[in-house]
Amino acid sequence: MVKLVLLILISLTAAACTVKYEVPYQDIPVSELPAVYPAQKLGIKASLLPMDAKVPSQKVLNNGSGIEQLIITPMTQQINKAAKDTMPLFFAETAEVQTPSADRGLIISPELQDYDFNTTVRGFSTCGVAPKINLRIHFMDNSGREIYRSDTVSSVPVIEGNCMDSSGMSEIWNRQIYKAAADALAKGFNGMTGSYALNSYLSGAQSAAPQAAPKFAPEGVTDKDRLRAAFESGAIDAAQLRRAIDELGGERSKLLDSFLNGNIDPTKFGELY
Repeated sequence: MVKLVLLILISLTAAACTVKYEVPYQDIPVSELPAVYPAQKLGIKASLLPMDAKVPSQKVLNNGSGIEQLIITPMTQQINKAAKDTMPLFFAETAEVQTPSADRGLIISPELQDYDFNTTVRGFSTCGVAPKINLRIHFMDNSGREIYRSDTVSSVPVIEGNCMDSSGMSEIWNRQIYKAAADALAKGFNGMTGSYALNSYLSGAQSAAPQAAPKFAPEGVTDKDRLRAAFESGAIDAAQLRRAIDELGGERSKLLDSFLNGNIDPTKFGELY
């Protein structure tokens, strides 16, 4: 980061130029996971089919001053790490595989669609970053057949540090990418666990021992948690969320009551509400 700041300061009067900033990978501990609220933890096995992380991700940013910044980050490595750390919150058993095959359970395959960085510089020594990661998450059965797909976008606040502290800023970049990836993954997992596709998958996977389809509203989760999970998964929008929360304090509509009791798929609820 020191090199980046110095090059920017030196080049302010120059014509369009490109400065390169490379963020080396750092292992982020599970304790750094952002607050994740699973709508439902499933008693099934789920296996991660990780992305190829051999080639670092590159992004060209332009801060409007004519100076382009080539940012090289361990984006896919952090997404894979975040997936491995987040999945145990949603599934009873998890593993990592290279190909879909028997006894792997539900296969989860993240795909990086796009990403960007909101970067800030204040004065001569304060820098910040907030990644915005667009993920497409594929959910597949053992044969590799896709049963559900979720498109999500992360949302994390800017975290700042000392621009002159190269090691400290690299840690911030890694931690922020990791947290943004976990946020996008959790939104996708919540969308899956509240979907009709999940119930269809479970009924097929458990056909040898038929059971009643699980409710969309698991026990021990509050009404506000269910609404928040529906909002974060994209099943309802902000206006619907506000209206539903207002209803919680008064007379509930039959539709809202049915959803909160677990009788309506969150996506269908969002379409009807």
